Amino acid sequence: MSTEASSIRRTAPWTLSAGRSEVTGELSEPAGASVWAVVATLPGESPALVDELTAAGIATYHFEMPKGATAERVRLARAAARSLRDSGFVDGRPVCFAAGGKSAAVMALASRQEPESGLVTRDARFGRTWFALGGIATPALLLVDPTQSSPMFARATARRFAGTAHVERVDSTDLTALIAGWRNSFVAGSLAPPVAHKRMGPVRRLVPAAVAATLAATMLAAPVAVAVEGDSQPPAKTEVKHHHRAIPVEGDGAAAFSTGSRSLIDGVGMKWFVNTNITFNTTSSASGAMSEAAFTASHPVSTLGGGTVSAKLNDAFDGYNSLYVDTAAGPHVIYNKLGTGVTASCPTAGINRLLTFPTATVGFGGLEVTRKIYVSPTDGFARWENVVHNPTGAPINATVGTLNNLGSDSNTKIIATSSGDATVTTNDLWATSMQNWSGTTSSDPRLGHVFAGAGAVTPVHQITFVDGNDLPTWNYAAAVPAGGTVTIVNFATGQNSNAASASEAAALSRLPASSLQCMDASELASVQNFEAHAGLSAPTYSVSETGGSATVTVTRPNGANLGPGAVNFATSDGTAKAGTDYTATSGTATFADGATTATFAVPILVNDASQANTNLNVTLSTPTGALQMGTQTSAVLTIQNVAPTTTTTAPTTTTTTANATTTTTILTGTLPVTGADPLTALDLGGSLVMGGSAALAASVGWRRRLGRRNRRK
Repeated sequence: MSTEASSIRRTAPWTLSAGRSEVTGELSEPAGASVWAVVATLPGESPALVDELTAAGIATYHFEMPKGATAERVRLARAAARSLRDSGFVDGRPVCFAAGGKSAAVMALASRQEPESGLVTRDARFGRTWFALGGIATPALLLVDPTQSSPMFARATARRFAGTAHVERVDSTDLTALIAGWRNSFVAGSLAPPVAHKRMGPVRRLVPAAVAATLAATMLAAPVAVAVEGDSQPPAKTEVKHHHRAIPVEGDGAAAFSTGSRSLIDGVGMKWFVNTNITFNTTSSASGAMSEAAFTASHPVSTLGGGTVSAKLNDAFDGYNSLYVDTAAGPHVIYNKLGTGVTASCPTAGINRLLTFPTATVGFGGLEVTRKIYVSPTDGFARWENVVHNPTGAPINATVGTLNNLGSDSNTKIIATSSGDATVTTNDLWATSMQNWSGTTSSDPRLGHVFAGAGAVTPVHQITFVDGNDLPTWNYAAAVPAGGTVTIVNFATGQNSNAASASEAAALSRLPASSLQCMDASELASVQNFEAHAGLSAPTYSVSETGGSATVTVTRPNGANLGPGAVNFATSDGTAKAGTDYTATSGTATFADGATTATFAVPILVNDASQANTNLNVTLSTPTGALQMGTQTSAVLTIQNVAPTTTTTAPTTTTTTANATTTTTILTGTLPVTGADPLTALDLGGSLVMGGSAALAASVGWRRRLGRRNRRK
């Protein structure tokens, strides 16, 4: 679909005639509606389905069927569909039939004779027309309230359709998300060439594979209902008016979303549909899961023989990355049905890229569970942050897991893993999959699933992901400390080739900078299934006062498996004072891609006045990129004192008389014995007093005079 409904484009009465009947109904068109529905009710029947269709972004033409034979009513419904197609209202968009109760039989027969249409029924009462359903080959969604009708009978009815019907058991009066899911599948379904039908002649119907991929399983999904992509303004409420009652339809914005989901397009052109306010019980399409992902335009896509064809890949998921948290208090509690409290933030080019879901507590054994979903505007991936907080005073062990439903269905094929084979195990960091080739092509995106990073504190605990199984699941055994938080992060990517999905998955497992956008340092520090912790290499460092500078090392033990990262550092005074003992220093230590260490220098100053060792503090903060703060975030740097060199000057005295000035120099030591070398034998431990010229001789000509004296002897 192109856009989603946020307001009503128009409402108007419209009169049509067919045979002897003429009726006036009400047109109601949400802005951006991608499907039209002809809705009929019998006198006294509730028009509630009209509201559900409108809220799900489906335009409606609703009329009350007059009294008469079933055949006449069928002609009237078909005339409404044809008139819509011929009018300027539809503008090439598909038209379906919708009804509840006894009216469903009429609309089912009308859809049988309008093979390019679809069908939505709610608590249908087919009666005797049940036996005629075998000729219906249109995509149908049969909504069943088990308190109103028999699910077993509904399933039997679905089997009467030509493999194109899906039964959804509902426990809520709000069916917006389910109908929107059918709408997305209906729009995405590709049509096969006409085929012969024994009762109807040539018709067009959905290709069975496409039906399985884009309809049957996705009925459990909750695609976009009322979000408008790119709107960052607060939600504006518009009254949806038709002749029964008015209902509010919320727009998209930085505040809460209404029932349905939010669509975001990533950096390679794939649109992700994130489930927001889910109001029904489901597993793989619960709150925060992806109901679907599809490319918005055609691209060159890989073929079996290694070539490419131009195609628009779609139907990545039928529900992906639903979250469950098991504790001793109870198993498989799904994170779901959380109301309208989803908020959007972290805008890029005016579009909020991060969705934050409400905190859930019921059923999680004392834990508080939150989800954050991010879709990259520059790269081709989506990221899930599953945040589990323990507010209690005792540790809690929990299994944090994900449930999935791939659009590849039974044709799911594992292509590659981080281990280099096509068998997924708990040792794998990532895996890629696709819908197996049909001939030489495949219509689904090539998917990459990222489970963990190398050396993680909490790696994958259990995983089930094999060929032919479109319901992969994996989980983590998390020990959540008292008062602490554990975050499990997953990534998924959709690409046009298997090589591209493997490359992107491998890159994401190394936490490149783009993968960590819209995550702050405290959030990253709580991530347990990716190991990117860094810290100072030691709690203490030492340097000589005359050493010039001290080198401090920051280590990242798992750095060989990680992309670039950086961390800020700063010094502060201890007993050493900045400007006297060292130069205050701050900056950023940077890790290159794959690097395990980074260093920085602290300049040291000589302080002659100090006679003792001094120390200062070194602190790390604010990691960025593939970096989390470890436990060693501070250290003490000791400056070792060096005693200053002392120079002794011989004392002198000066005496002034009327005729002369006499300077006396006192040299300490003893005179050498006769015959000894005067320079080597001189002992300065005693004292020698000389004055006048003798002092000068002692200081200048001592060796010369001793030499002459020795020669005379």
